[in-house]
Amino acid sequence: MKMQHPRAVPAAARAGGMESCSLKSTTPPRAAVELRTPTGQRCGVVLGDVAHFTRSRARHFHRTRGGWYFHRAVLLAAQQAGARTVVVVERESGDRYIAALQALLGGDQLIDERFGEQVGLPLRRWRREPAHAHQLALALEGV
Repeated sequence: MKMQHPRAVPAAARAGGMESCSLKSTTPPRAAVELRTPTGQRCGVVLGDVAHFTRSRARHFHRTRGGWYFHRAVLLAAQQAGARTVVVVERESGDRYIAALQALLGGDQLIDERFGEQVGLPLRRWRREPAHAHQLALALEGV
């Protein structure tokens, strides 16, 4: 019987580059929880206390407000699954944007423009980790 390391990332979570997230979960390991939009489309995953999303800036960035926005129901499901942090990986650049889930849900950035209730934050409220910095950290991890 092959033993699996308790912090091993489930195969479903490795899709979309989420396995490279360097954020360390502060909760005990548990199964990944898939997040779905109100229409049933898979949009992210919760691993420990981190909700991971891979987004295309062209499709998911709110240009008028200048930030990342999400279906409110998706973030509430992430919170119920134990998430406290949100990580967005921008598909085009590989840059990562990190924010507290409570900042997203507790802010005054609720909008409803054709897609149902959405909440988000302007870019200045996200911590940005450039892709090259993340790649360097991964390369030095084994040294």
